[in-house]
Amino acid sequence: MARKKKQNLEELNQTHAKVEEKQYQTLDQIWGDDGAHRYGTFSEDEYMNQLNAMTRSDLQNHAVKMNLIPIDNMRMLRERLLNEFRRHNNSYLKVSTTKKVQDDNIPDVAKKILSEGR
Repeated sequence: MARKKKQNLEELNQTHAKVEEKQYQTLDQIWGDDGAHRYGTFSEDEYMNQLNAMTRSDLQNHAVKMNLIPIDNMRMLRERLLNEFRRHNNSYLKVSTTKKVQDDNIPDVAKKILSEGR
């Protein structure tokens, strides 16, 4: 009976079907949604200018479109809309994990404390 040759792990390849160059946070991003259509901008200053230019009824209509309860207090409504805008932007931000701490930036006292655990 012929024996099958055992393969080394280095010779084996496995496909994971991931796109390596882009990192997505949500399913909407995978389907091509970049998130800009909801507010028209990712700039907080530009969005604040849009909110400040709106009348009370415009703000309340905008709040309904953003699934918020339109309240009568204009200041609180603007704050809620801005918080919702920030939450939306944060869901589309790419988190960078490549930043490394340089030893030059660590104070000597911290280095001494960290070296005690070795």
